[in-house]
Amino acid sequence: MIFFCKQRLKKYITVIKIFMIISLAMSLNACTDYTSEHHTVNSNPINSVNIGFVAQSDDGRLYFQDGRNENNITQLSDSGDLTFENTYGMCLLLHDKYLYYRNFGEGAELMRLEIEHPEQREIISDINTLQAVIVDQMIYANVVDMASDQNGMYRMRLDGTQKKRLVSGGINCMQYESDYIYYALQQRGQLFRIDLNGKNRAEILWQETGEYVVTTHFIVNNGWIYFNNSNREGDGKGFGAIDSSQSICRMRVDGTEFEELVMGNVANIYSNSEEDYLLYIFKDNLYALNLNTRATRQILNERIHWVNVIDDVVYALDWQAEEKNSVIYIIDMENGAVTVLGERVDE
Repeated sequence: MIFFCKQRLKKYITVIKIFMIISLAMSLNACTDYTSEHHTVNSNPINSVNIGFVAQSDDGRLYFQDGRNENNITQLSDSGDLTFENTYGMCLLLHDKYLYYRNFGEGAELMRLEIEHPEQREIISDINTLQAVIVDQMIYANVVDMASDQNGMYRMRLDGTQKKRLVSGGINCMQYESDYIYYALQQRGQLFRIDLNGKNRAEILWQETGEYVVTTHFIVNNGWIYFNNSNREGDGKGFGAIDSSQSICRMRVDGTEFEELVMGNVANIYSNSEEDYLLYIFKDNLYALNLNTRATRQILNERIHWVNVIDDVVYALDWQAEEKNSVIYIIDMENGAVTVLGERVDE
């Protein structure tokens, strides 16, 4: 009888130890602080806002939406081209040995493949993922699912595990910048930001008037938010929202300054050693606004939908979703030369 009681006691102690270990692990995970003074971001966050149709690895290999190959992803390198069949060149992110992409043609899930073994593929998020960015070994994703209540912003590990919703509800647009995720809600277009823990939520307001932003598309760069103002000329998008005569405006991230800029749609930011430019699309063509002098110029007279910038190179996409024959233009901002990505000199 005594032996039996001792055995049962040992069993209970073992169960208690296991329970305590699991509880401690869950507690530590729940208390993980994702904010810090220094962050690692594996791509230009503004490119992720603009469907991320091109990405470049540290060794110079370029991955892009290849309209010559039905918008599949093609790897361009000195050794030649390699097309990954049954993929789609959208939401491209590079991390370690993986290439992440949005499987636009087959349900728009977020997927990844091993670059050296591209037949090995995984679904990371099985719901339509509009935008994603990798910050400090974690994925932050804008998930859009019109058929359920799973809309929102999620944080997950690189393999899709430990998925946590940080923001509920539909999101028009989101971007990471300097320890914060900025996002515009679909319901009213209001602009907010939260930290990487999903806390300290704050609405972006113009401090001078208390008015809020209404937008479906924006980018954040160097302390400024550039946004398409959906309430231009007070068209009734929101009572108490910022009004403007120009469609593109900018405001400091702390709401202290507001400026009207130009007509058009926000695209990206290009910077050289001397000046910064806002790239924007007006009547389907691409323009640049010098943010120092306010001079504007047309830089591409072609139909353009999205713009990505890598280092000092501008890539402009004529997205052909149905025909699957998109064209990407490469623009030299110094001399104005334009070439088509993927075309060889002898073509």
